[in-house]
Amino acid sequence: MDIKTFEHMARQLSPSIMAFCLRLCRAREEAEDLYQETMLKMWRHRDHLDEYKSLEALAKVIARNTAINQARSGGVVTVALDVAMEIPSHLPAPDQALIEADEEAETDALLRQLPEAQRTILELRHHQGLDNAEIAALLCCPEGRVRTTLSRARQRIRQLYLSCNTDH
Repeated sequence: MDIKTFEHMARQLSPSIMAFCLRLCRAREEAEDLYQETMLKMWRHRDHLDEYKSLEALAKVIARNTAINQARSGGVVTVALDVAMEIPSHLPAPDQALIEADEEAETDALLRQLPEAQRTILELRHHQGLDNAEIAALLCCPEGRVRTTLSRARQRIRQLYLSCNTDH
């Protein structure tokens, strides 16, 4: 596979694989590192990519296995020295931090219940800040489908949220 073909494939897979990495890592910086490592591994095996039916499935397997290997090895996290030395002037109260962590966990649980297409479009829109036209271009689908899928994802999240909160 030549460079242009690989770049084209990477552009097509980028939204889906990045969203998958975000779900695996939960921290954007770690997800970006995982995404880059995944693409690097695919580049190293570019001569054999023609043997696979679904490059997206292959990339997800590589990302998942890489994340598992990093977790097993203790996952080295690098922080720039100037960032590590910063002392925050305002820290949230411990109870506020717990509330925020609970809300984030609840949101993640709700997102995992969405079909993958809805979850991907919702993450591209709200986490990555893309507009509907950009999402449509990345996913090679009509903008109307993006609007419809996004609307259905929001409705489903609302239903799931209300059902969780009325059960308690």
